Order: sequence, then structure tokens, then C-alpha cells
Amino acid sequence: MRKLPTIILLFVSSLALAQTYSSKTVIAKAPSYPKNPLPEEFTTYSVASLPVRGIDVLSNEAIAATLDFQSFEYVTSGESPTFYVSLKPSDSHITKNVSINSDESISYQVKTKMTVKVLVTDPTFKKIIYTRPYKLEDRIENPSSPQQSSLVNKKKDTDFNYEKKGTISREKAAEYITFSDNGKKFRLTDKFLKDILSVQYERLLIKVGEDLRNKFDYRLIDSNEMFFRVKKVDEEAESEVMISELNALFGGVQNIEDYNALGDKLNSLISFHENVASKYSPEDKKQKKVVWAANYNLAKLYRIKRDYVKAKEYIKEAKALDVKNARTQYEFDAIVREADKYDAFFDENGNRKDIELNYSEVKSTGSGSALADGGEETSREELEKYNIIAKPGYVLDDKGKKILEGKITIEFGGTKTKKVLDMDKGVTVEEPSTDYAKEVEVRYEKKGKEKTKTFKPKDEVAFCISETNDCYEGFKIKQSLLDATALSFGSNAKFYLVNHKTEKVTIYQNLTSDGGYVIKLNKEDKGHKLKTSMSTLDFNKKLADVLGKCKDLKTRLRDGEFKNTYEDLVKVADMYSECRK
Repeated sequence: MRKLPTIILLFVSSLALAQTYSSKTVIAKAPSYPKNPLPEEFTTYSVASLPVRGIDVLSNEAIAATLDFQSFEYVTSGESPTFYVSLKPSDSHITKNVSINSDESISYQVKTKMTVKVLVTDPTFKKIIYTRPYKLEDRIENPSSPQQSSLVNKKKDTDFNYEKKGTISREKAAEYITFSDNGKKFRLTDKFLKDILSVQYERLLIKVGEDLRNKFDYRLIDSNEMFFRVKKVDEEAESEVMISELNALFGGVQNIEDYNALGDKLNSLISFHENVASKYSPEDKKQKKVVWAANYNLAKLYRIKRDYVKAKEYIKEAKALDVKNARTQYEFDAIVREADKYDAFFDENGNRKDIELNYSEVKSTGSGSALADGGEETSREELEKYNIIAKPGYVLDDKGKKILEGKITIEFGGTKTKKVLDMDKGVTVEEPSTDYAKEVEVRYEKKGKEKTKTFKPKDEVAFCISETNDCYEGFKIKQSLLDATALSFGSNAKFYLVNHKTEKVTIYQNLTSDGGYVIKLNKEDKGHKLKTSMSTLDFNKKLADVLGKCKDLKTRLRDGEFKNTYEDLVKVADMYSECRK
């Protein structure tokens, strides 16, 4: 009689371990949404590339093949493209060495450096949609193989160094090198030079293509998706079939249109998992993993259907079960990021949004062409639009007491430059200055004489403009260790415009070229920068870290509930202030 309960307990324990799941990878496809969508009428493009050292090293067709867009068709310039990808390669810096060996063979070594500036423009080349210079890591080609060596210098953001070296017979040397002055001088043959520059340019264009596709191309990419089969339950056999069905469905997907047609074909799989999730109880330890697997799979299926509201609901259910937390969090982050990109591209009915481009005008040296001039110009008025020049106002100390009245001047932007050392070239060059919003000048009268006093953020003052009642406060921004090291030779303290002040937290607008907003707890002396380009996921995570003392709000932030908009930022600040009363 004493052994019977023991046997029953062992039997129950066995069941608890038996009802579980196993993972299976499905070879799938997934849409890749552009970070900077172009208007829907942008369907064709052409390529314009300047020569490298006077040599047309790659044809426009070859460049287009490397860019490899899916949602834009390449056409020639005579076919009225809707936009251009213009490329300005630098004059490649070449060093070369040749030596004649004892057996009369010739050893050579050629090193080159090159960068390329890319401009995405309108068909007139006068309006710039996007521009960026591209540089790559140092790379060496193995002379015994045309493939790139695994030896890579990890130094980032340097000019692309390409090295070609080898040993050739005297008879074959004419294909590579031309000697003159009785062998005292030599130069590379035109064909060899073009071959080297072509390889170097093409490798740069691989990086260019990756970036431009990420920025603008709506495309289908390969994706390995993990699903979970339930085991040791009535639905095990059907769960096994599900994996085969998914692989078969994705096997027929070749383009975005095929992917869009998947939605209705997933309904039976969704019904199956909804039945499993409702049939079993998460309160039962024997069944908890089965419920988790069903909810996890439902989140992925609704993500494929692009019903991100449902996908978030089910992945939150999976998170609450505390099973495979790392895997669940990974899928949650993927859903939030994908939903963010989808919402920027499509409206709630699944239609493409109307996109209005903010063009930059070309900084012209006479031609008015972006390809020839390769620059862009922000007007002086735009740079200086937030500047305050001799406006009546007053200064407050850290207790809010008025300490000075007068005419206030402060610059938030302008055309000032600063000299910096170009480490690659060893010369001093000029760059746009970032030294704005760091001091405010107040002119006032005292005993009939005009005087001037300057305040900096470290003085712990605020100032206000009488006409608008706008007030500005100065403080530092909290930095990561890496950023703090970079700023070790200067302060990042600036004045920021007060936009929304609550009892516990304040939102500021950054009026310098960095833009965005800053949130600061009123009892702390440093703020936290929030860029307008932050994803919904990063926006929520940042605020969850800053406002973590309010547990309910922190949970909602970790669930990615709020958009990176000023309206939602205000909502979060108000909720935090109410929570912390």
C-alpha cells in the first residue's frame, strides 16, 4: 500500500515531461521594407558614373547588376528614368613596386586606395534624395587565388586598400608592366590598371548596393524561420504535417506578389494553433510548453500575414508563460521592428502611403549638376532658423528666480567651420562646426551703460524670451562609455527648448542640427537624447530604462506599445509623472 502513491507520482512526472515541443526550421521568405521609402511612382532608375582615373572601369549595366534592386527597373538614360543613382569615385591612389629576380622572373606589388560618393537624385541631377561617401576596410587579395583573403584589417572607416601582388615570367610581363628608359622606369599597362580598378570599384559597389537596398528597395529576402511542433499530445501528427505544409507554401514564393498571396493559405494552420492554445491550460505544468509553442507559432503566422496587431498579442501571451525567454524576446523584437517598417510604408488598409521627399538642393559650382558638383547645400536661412538675435528676455537661476533682464542672443546653427586633422592624409581640413547652443549672451543696461554677460549650461541657468514665453534650460546629455571617451576633450552640455514640463519629467527640443528631443527627470542633472530616426523598439527600450521606476509603464514600454512620435512621448511623460506622485 505504501508503494502505490510513489508509482502514481512517478507516472504523473513522466506525463509532465512528455507533453512538450521540438523546434524545426522552415526555409522561408520575408519582405524587406525600405527604411526611406520612395514615392510609388518611382519605378525606374538609371546609373551615372564618372570614370576612375579617366577609365570607364564598369559599365552602367554592370553597376546596376551589383546594386540588384527588386522594386526598381534599370533603364538607360534615354528611357526617362524616374531617378538616378550617381557615383563619383575618387582618383585611386596607386603605389607600385617591381623587382627583377635572379631567374629573370619579375615580382610586382600594386596597392590602391579609393572611395566613392553616391548621390541618389532626381532625373535633372539638381535635387538630391540621398548622398553618402563609402569607404571600406583594408583588404588583401591572396595572389594565388582571385578570391579575397580572410586576412582583414579590422580598422573601420578607412579608405579601401586593395593589394595585388605576384611573380610572372619575363615573357608574360608585357601584359602587366611596360618598361622604359632601359628598365629604369615602368608603368602598369592600361589593361592591368583597368582590371585592378574594376575589382576595387566593384567591391565598393557591393557595399553601396547593400546600403541602397536597405534604404529604398522593397524586396523579398531569404529567411530561416523557427517553428515548434507540439509532442506527446493528440495534435502531434497534425503539428508535424504543419512543417511540411509551410515548406511547400514557401517553396512556391518567388516574389512579393506570391508572398502577399500566402495570407489566406495560412488560415487552416492558424485555426489549428488557436485550438491547441485554447484546449490546453498554461496553469498545468504538463501543458504549459504546448500552450507556449502554439502562441509562439501563432505570432509567427500572423507576422507572415502582416497582421502585426495579432502577432503582438500572441507573442505577448508567449512571453507571459516564461518559456524559452530568449527565443520569445527575439521574436517579439523582430515583430515590433517589422511592424515599424511596415507602418512607415503602408496604411492601415495595406495601401502604399503617399511619400513626400525632402530634396536637398545641389551646391553648384556652375553646372548645377549633382554628378558634376557632388554636393548639396542647406540654405543659410534654414541653418539659422532657430537662432535668437537680440530678443528681449530674462535669465533665471537654478531656483527659478529672475536674475537678469536684457536682450538675448544665442545660435543654434549657422555656417561656422572648425579645423580638424585628417588622420589618413595628415593634413588639416575644415568641417562644419557643431559648437552651437553652448552659450547665451545677454546685453543689458547698468547705470546708463550697456554691458554684456555670457552664460553657459554649466552655470545652471535658464533663460526665457518675453515675446513668446519660450524657455530654455542647459544641461549635459548622459552618454555611453564609448561616447563619453570620444567627448573627453569637450563638454556635450547645451541649451534645449522646454517643450513639455510635468511634475517629475520634462521634454525638451534639440534645436541644433542633431534634431530630435531630450527627456530629463527633473531631479537629475543629465538628460537622455531621443532621435527621431529611432525605431519603435529602440524608442521604447530607451524610455523603459529612463523611466523604469514606474513598473506598469515600464511593462508597457517593454511591450513596444508607444510610437516614436512627439505625441506618444508626451503621453509617456504624463503617465510617468502621474505614476510617481
